[in-house]
Amino acid sequence: MNTSPQILRFHYDLRTVFTRYPIPYLWLKRWQQKYLHPQAATGTATGENIKRGAIEKDTDIVIEGYPRSGNTFASSAFRIAQTKPVKIAYRLHAPNQLICAAKMCNPAIALIRPPEDAVLSWVIHRSHLTIEQALKGYISFYQAVLPYKDYFVIADFDRVINNFGAIIQEVNQKYDADFQEFIHTDENVAKCFAVIDDFYRGAGEGKISAQTVARPSSDRQHQKEKLRSQFNSNSLNKMCSEANQIYTSFVS
Repeated sequence: MNTSPQILRFHYDLRTVFTRYPIPYLWLKRWQQKYLHPQAATGTATGENIKRGAIEKDTDIVIEGYPRSGNTFASSAFRIAQTKPVKIAYRLHAPNQLICAAKMCNPAIALIRPPEDAVLSWVIHRSHLTIEQALKGYISFYQAVLPYKDYFVIADFDRVINNFGAIIQEVNQKYDADFQEFIHTDENVAKCFAVIDDFYRGAGEGKISAQTVARPSSDRQHQKEKLRSQFNSNSLNKMCSEANQIYTSFVS
């Protein structure tokens, strides 16, 4: 039985609120990690292990951001680069992951993408969402994290997909860590995309949807162009302005 769009939207709005707080959201995710997906946070970069990881006391690094901001590529590239197992908290799209990292003194990469691109890509991925809802989610995520901004390595989307090795270098310098650098060659990028495809193929029962897969897609780009006029409509001007100001605060 298909869940109605109204229920899915309600769930998204509820989740937007809960992900700002460790109780009960992170407690639940830690329970799931312990009993349902015990290998996901520490496994090697394979399609089976692109799941999610909640921050715990022994977490080595947090890699987290709003959806469609390079989360899957960054976590896959980070794992591919390491020569030993690392425990990553990632892909929950929960601002409290980053807040907890700051409070627990864990190395952390805060991923961010210009709001228009992130929001439209997320609405295409989650077709039941409205642009207004996704914008509210973007603003809520980064407003919660903003007071802790100086603690993180800030990774803009373009840097993630074009020079992720430099981001790991910055992590090592900032936190006196010794993570292996991702060498941004065509071969290594292809390895990341292969891992991502493997994950989405498994989630899609053997098929990969261009609408949802977390890598470049010409089909999705075409859909974005159709939605840009809605994003830039007068009714959303105030929210768009707020989201853009938050983005600028992070990357400036």
